[in-house]
Amino acid sequence: MSTRSKKDDGPIHCSSCGVNFGVFLYPNLAPEPLVFCAECNLFVVQAHALDYNIQASHLNAGARSLNQVSGFDIHPMRELVPIRTVAIGDRFVSFSNITIHGDNYGVVNTGHLARIDLVVGAIENRGDVDAAGALREMTQAIDELWTQQKLEEKKRSELLELLTTLADEASRPTVERRPATGFLVIGQIATLVSGIADLRQLWGTYAPAIAELFRR
Repeated sequence: MSTRSKKDDGPIHCSSCGVNFGVFLYPNLAPEPLVFCAECNLFVVQAHALDYNIQASHLNAGARSLNQVSGFDIHPMRELVPIRTVAIGDRFVSFSNITIHGDNYGVVNTGHLARIDLVVGAIENRGDVDAAGALREMTQAIDELWTQQKLEEKKRSELLELLTTLADEASRPTVERRPATGFLVIGQIATLVSGIADLRQLWGTYAPAIAELFRR
């Protein structure tokens, strides 16, 4: 970590990388003031935003559980605390149950990803391990292809939105699950990935595990 002596009148270097000039001052982040360059500051902002999303997901999960046991007429996947969209740098970003990549200065819709991540953990904990694994692998495969520029942004967004809808339905108790909606979305995903060889093969492998949730 670089510091500046009282006799040094030159520019302050970044407290993190020590290479670039520092432009963002954090006086209360550590015992001594820290200053970050634009690049390192981006990662600080991302870390704060992702931490907020994790806390928001936990609060939403707690609220949904309370709604279910109390009998309040509130949709079980309603987001009481809004999830933020976070710009992700060129590195891995881990949620609790899925791992995604981030392209340089790309924007990842962490709202969809956080909800899928939350459902993967929930249905895995209740014993639906195969379905949880299917949602996890498909989400990560979509992100991987998008990162490699083998998947258009529009299709990526559509697939994540459909997977989120499917995850919402899968998270419901068996008696509240809507098979018609589940099978409709499964078919829509199959249509979208029909022209993408890697995803078509994966969906053919994993769709049956998810579909089983709607046959009970």
